[in-house]
Amino acid sequence: MKLNRSSFLSRILLVLASLSCLAAVPVGAAPVPKGDFSLEVSPSPLVTDVKPGESKTLELKIHNASRATEQLKIQARGFTTAHPSESITITPTTPPDLAKWISFSQPTFSVRPGEWFTQKISINLPDDAGFSYPFITVISRAETPEQTDGGASIQGSIAVFTLVNIDKPGATRRVELESFTPDQSFYEFLPASFKLKFKNTGNSIVQPYGNIYVQRPGKESSPLAVLPVNETGNYLLPGGSKEINATWADGFPYYQTSQPDKDGKTTQNLIWNWENISHFRIGRYTAQVVAVYNDGTRDVPVIGAVSFWVIPWRILLGVLVVLLVIGIGIWSTLKRLVRQVKRLARPRTPPENS
Repeated sequence: MKLNRSSFLSRILLVLASLSCLAAVPVGAAPVPKGDFSLEVSPSPLVTDVKPGESKTLELKIHNASRATEQLKIQARGFTTAHPSESITITPTTPPDLAKWISFSQPTFSVRPGEWFTQKISINLPDDAGFSYPFITVISRAETPEQTDGGASIQGSIAVFTLVNIDKPGATRRVELESFTPDQSFYEFLPASFKLKFKNTGNSIVQPYGNIYVQRPGKESSPLAVLPVNETGNYLLPGGSKEINATWADGFPYYQTSQPDKDGKTTQNLIWNWENISHFRIGRYTAQVVAVYNDGTRDVPVIGAVSFWVIPWRILLGVLVVLLVIGIGIWSTLKRLVRQVKRLARPRTPPENS
């Protein structure tokens, strides 16, 4: 496995979202009352910039939140990605090339309940290092625990996504907005959902972030809503893409998705919160995404805009029917009044003399 080759990077272009879920989550822990396994790590993910041929030491803090002293081990692991599901499989051993330039201050260690332990990770990159190296740092029990009274044992672990960015001539950080669209052009009621897709077109790891501003056309200074973009702080690997969803639901009335039933099905329920009647939405709106990323020297903006309509046609139809009924009533009343006026204004014929 050659970590400094683009072939390795091409295998992991779209795995960022899955890895961010692995970053600080116990893996495979069984819910048994004895010998519970509960660790916390900081920071997560673990990200650093290193120059080729440079040695650098990172610190990973590990907190034992369980009720017993834990005997632990820490290891570096590669991973593979299954397509098209993009599910992640962590390799059972350390890749040979990775083992040459990474080491841990204490490969095995113990942490008492409530204690924080600082693990030092040493990185010694070769002069011919590539532009970026992603791998997984796995913390697990040093030995398989004995079975509990219930016949189960906990074999928990924590996987920390680790990114090493190489600061060398030719390193580029560049992000493009591949697409930014609402899921519909017309909505009867909110929510309105937006999908935006960033692509890393450079050869280094980047982290875009920003906001989506929802507003009336021509009223950019007073947005109706500000929706965060990449709030979880996910990173984009070279050549990789990341799809982000955002939802604007501040309307009257609005659709609310129910909790899944026993079959996993959900329903859309129209919510009438009369305290929110001032947020009645109708007409044309625009959504503008303003994101930035650091290219190594400054923050570079990435901007896009879309428009959509909110047309509550059933409410408008009901109002139209009411106005029509009222109009017919007014017209009938005026018609009767006109007849009465004409009748009163008609000259009376005097009776003939007998």
